[in-house]
Amino acid sequence: MRSVRPLSVLLLAGFAAALVPAVLTAQGVTVKSSSSIKASGALGMVFRMAGGGSNMTATYVAGHKMRTDAKDRSTIIDVDGGRITNIDQKQKTYSTATFEEMAAAMEAAQENMKAERAKDARKAENQKPSDVEWQADVSAEHTGEHQRIAGYDAQQMLVTVTVTAHEKGKPAPPNQGALVAFMDIWTSSDAPNAAAMEEFGRAYARRMKTEFSSQMKGLEAAFSADPRMKTALEGTAKEMAKVKGVALKSTTSMIVVPEGMKFNRQLALGASDKADAEAKADEAKPKPKGGFFGKLKAAAEQAEQSQSKNANAPAAQGTLLSFTSEVQDIQKGVPADAFSVPAGYREVKNDLNRTH
Repeated sequence: MRSVRPLSVLLLAGFAAALVPAVLTAQGVTVKSSSSIKASGALGMVFRMAGGGSNMTATYVAGHKMRTDAKDRSTIIDVDGGRITNIDQKQKTYSTATFEEMAAAMEAAQENMKAERAKDARKAENQKPSDVEWQADVSAEHTGEHQRIAGYDAQQMLVTVTVTAHEKGKPAPPNQGALVAFMDIWTSSDAPNAAAMEEFGRAYARRMKTEFSSQMKGLEAAFSADPRMKTALEGTAKEMAKVKGVALKSTTSMIVVPEGMKFNRQLALGASDKADAEAKADEAKPKPKGGFFGKLKAAAEQAEQSQSKNANAPAAQGTLLSFTSEVQDIQKGVPADAFSVPAGYREVKNDLNRTH
């Protein structure tokens, strides 16, 4: 990604990756954290052998500014200045986009979405209407469990989004199978980054409401056209609004529950341990030769062998993919140059309107 992508930055601006410089100023907060993507079974084999793994991350927040680093990439959000700067540390280049430019790009993207939906509607006129009805149920629970993360007390909250499908006009059968998005979130109100993130979040939300009002309404209209998406998003947003403080650790998993079974939450909570064990077992095996494609070929062969071995095994709940982020360290203060482009970096034009 050589430039700022409007939707990606707006939704994922809080993720970061890199090391924190040693000299800090007296204001703001610096947060070091780690993130990882894990998968079990055949998908896990392919992912790990293709190079998937974990990353160290860092986030800097002071007032109405936030910087996030991801490997060789840095993103600076200046709420008061109304701009986002994307820095390529490896190429020593940067690009800047104003909120106005991003709003225009979002509006253009929405027009393209409308055109695509119109095409789909015309195709659907000559097709048999779907007899499938979708349902999304959302639940949340504060478990009362506590854990110290990065030196601060954190409380556990579990959010479950269950998506099912059944024949229209008929009641949903019991234990019909489902796709579950399961979130294991540990939050703290004591950590110093809680107040800093709250202040930045309020300012960012106000600016977005002003600058992106019509665009956000357009997105809401697009989501409301799909009852599955609308129900799931509204329910999840309602439950997430109950989360107090800042998340110091969170794991989001996509889980498949076979027909005839109920979602097993304890099994889901232990899925990451299984993924860790599989990853360690893979690391102990001889490394395949042939570079990237050699690894993919070896992974595909192992996946085929695994599927053949388990072909007659009874159906079981399985985690397709899980993403974990955990704060490792929190320091008061940010580097003096945290929100500045390094001297000597070359500015390049952003490509907001380019199709990716």
